Amino acid sequence: MIEVIHPGVMSSVQDSGRLGYVHVGVPRSGAFDQVAFRTGNRLIGNTETNAAIEMTMSGGEFKFSSSAVICLTGAVSDESYIVYDSEKVPIHSREPTVVPRDGTLKIGRFVQGFRGYLCVAGGIRCAPILGSQSSLVSLPDAGLGCALRSGDLLPIGASNINSGNDTRGSNSLEDDMTPDGDLVLRVVPGAQYDLFTELQREALGELIFRVSDESSRAGARLSESVLSGEMPINISSEGALPGYIQVPPSGAPIILGIDGPTTGGYPVIASVIEADLPVLAQCALRQQLRFRWISREEAQQALREQYRLIQSVKPVHSVQIGVGIRRPNWPRVILSCDTGEAKAGDGRDREMALLPYVSAVSIACGGHAGDEESIRELITAACAHDCIIGAHPSYPDREGFGRRAIEISREDLGSSLKNQLMTFSRIADECNATVSYIKAHGALYHALARDTSIARWYWELCTSIFPHVQFVGPMSSATLDDFRSSGIPVLCEGFCDRVYEADGTLRLRSSENACITNPNTAVMQAQHLVNHMGCQFLCVHSDTANAIEIARSVFERLCVPNAVE
Repeated sequence: MIEVIHPGVMSSVQDSGRLGYVHVGVPRSGAFDQVAFRTGNRLIGNTETNAAIEMTMSGGEFKFSSSAVICLTGAVSDESYIVYDSEKVPIHSREPTVVPRDGTLKIGRFVQGFRGYLCVAGGIRCAPILGSQSSLVSLPDAGLGCALRSGDLLPIGASNINSGNDTRGSNSLEDDMTPDGDLVLRVVPGAQYDLFTELQREALGELIFRVSDESSRAGARLSESVLSGEMPINISSEGALPGYIQVPPSGAPIILGIDGPTTGGYPVIASVIEADLPVLAQCALRQQLRFRWISREEAQQALREQYRLIQSVKPVHSVQIGVGIRRPNWPRVILSCDTGEAKAGDGRDREMALLPYVSAVSIACGGHAGDEESIRELITAACAHDCIIGAHPSYPDREGFGRRAIEISREDLGSSLKNQLMTFSRIADECNATVSYIKAHGALYHALARDTSIARWYWELCTSIFPHVQFVGPMSSATLDDFRSSGIPVLCEGFCDRVYEADGTLRLRSSENACITNPNTAVMQAQHLVNHMGCQFLCVHSDTANAIEIARSVFERLCVPNAVE
């Protein structure tokens, strides 16, 4: 749930609009700025039409009862931040961000643009009315929703962040401004265009108008400039759509908005093209604007270009999101642990005890350890601790715990890996969980790091089951460099609790002093791995002595605000 602590000036739930009821007098409604709305949804892996919160003139204050991925688009505020555990963490527009459980999102006054959108992974899940969750705020007595009020509770759906890595946002308002700062709306001739004089039509494209304080989602009344001369009269009432520019007898144009009337009797001299309705949505009160005549062919081309822009925006991958995965203050380091490897009892309890200190959990898939029961238990626990989830496949070698190279054909290995990952995928789906990365275990991990040929074969197999995951591999490995140069999403891993040789390889576990058990030493190694070796992904093994103390120490030193030097 999202609790509305304060709704700002005016906020409401809006989706893509209420279609199919204009003929009975019900406006389309929906998000006024469809570019910002759809872009925000795409960035966090939603469908473009998932309902979001539209905010006008300023943001508001919203508390989250469970962790959620959000994205702010449209108007930009003077300050937006998350409050969590008495910490205040700034966030930015068009950057998907995690709000942790019991975190509060505060969005300030809009300083660029007029309407902003709070998109939430999974979407707002209010009950639809006439097939839409949009609120007709301009007619609150119509029974089609109303503006949000303090204390309102908004259910949200399940997140599905697991794709892409493109963070492009919507157009800036600056792209639609003249050099002197006036907004420009492109228009085409309206239904009564021919009833206006040539001078009146020319004046519409030459005068500078100002958005009146009386404007709303229903329409923008323009002031200061008027069309002179006698206006057409005796016009029969007929259908009306958002963007229509009506001219009453006063000569001061009115642009119909997204909640505007479905019929009208004032003559329509022009219509703002559909591609520029988002620009109209961002016109602030008292904003100066101009009109520019274009052809219908140009209008259609503009809409096609806008569609391509929206479609070019790809979701941000879960492990690249915002200011952290589990808390809003882990900007550079993902601390992980390998789990599902111990049997029920003390070993499993130790794995569970690590979860409060890590942000990612690599779960054994049954090759070297684990079974369906342990996979389900660990995925459930990872979700409860807001950790991202990774599959941890290996050679099918339970006797050797996957830590020894075994003789196996590529066909047999592929069959085993596919079975491990398909089982993992099925259980993750049943738990409504997202798998964000794949990290091989033990001997397979090192074999993949050395041999780019088998690594590419392995990755093709993995992505046939999990198309949008990231590859986790050791620092300074040939495969990591090869994958990175090929555009494959990778995470460079370092171990807090293992000793590295001078050449960057891990000391053999059979050697003396192969593991680090002193928490302070582990912290120093973690700092070195992050600051000097470019590691983004740190790991603590649950079977290392003092693993919990090591994880806690690394967490406190590297995973709190301003900790990473």
